[in-house]
Amino acid sequence: MKALLYLEYILTGGKKLYGIILGIGLLTTVLPPACLMFYILAGTLLLTLAPQLMSLQRLKGHFDRYALTLPYSRFETVAARYLFYLAAAVCFTVWITVLFALFFLFHPDSALNGYLFVVLYLAAHLFGGIAIILPLTFLAERLSKSWLLSLGYILIYTGFLRIILMAILMIPSFGGTVTFSPEEKMLVTLGPPFLLLISWLLSRAFYCCGFKRKKVTE
Repeated sequence: MKALLYLEYILTGGKKLYGIILGIGLLTTVLPPACLMFYILAGTLLLTLAPQLMSLQRLKGHFDRYALTLPYSRFETVAARYLFYLAAAVCFTVWITVLFALFFLFHPDSALNGYLFVVLYLAAHLFGGIAIILPLTFLAERLSKSWLLSLGYILIYTGFLRIILMAILMIPSFGGTVTFSPEEKMLVTLGPPFLLLISWLLSRAFYCCGFKRKKVTE
C-alpha cells in the first residue's frame, strides 16, 4: 500500500512541485485578496483534475498490464488512490484555512465576506469532484478508453465556473456578499460523504469485478 501511495505522490509531481505550490501560497498572503482567491481557485481546479491527468499517463504507459506483475490486488489499488486524493483534499483544505489566517494577520482591515463557509464550500467541491472523477478514471483504465476522461473534464469545468462566480463576489472591490440558502448549506455538508460512498462502490465495481489475477511465470 505504501508503494502505491508513493507512486501517486511521484506521479503528481513530488516534493519539488509541492514545495513551489506552498511557497506561492505563502506569498499570496501579503498580496491583495484577489491573488489569494486566484491561488485557491487554481489549486482547487488542479487538485480536482489531477486524478484524470494521472489516469491519462497510466493509459499511455499501459500501467494496467504492469499492475498484473505487482503484489497488490485491484482492491488495494482502488483503496490507495482514494486514500491519496482524499488526504490531499484534506491537506489542501487545512492549507486554505492557514492562508486565510495569515492573510488577515497581514491585512487586519480586509473584509472577505463569509470566508469560513467558503473554506467549507471549496472543500465540498474538492471532495465532490474527486468522488465524481475517480470512478471515471477506473472505468477508462479498465476499458483502455481515454475518451471517458473527457466526461470528467466537462463536469469539473462546469462546477468550476460556479466557484469562480463565488470568488468574484468574495473580493471586496466588487462590493458583493456571499449568501447561501439552507438547502445549499445542507448539500455542501452532507453531499460529499454520500458521493464518496457511491463513488467508492462504483470504482470497485468498474475496476475489480470480474477480474482474476494472472500468475506471473518466469
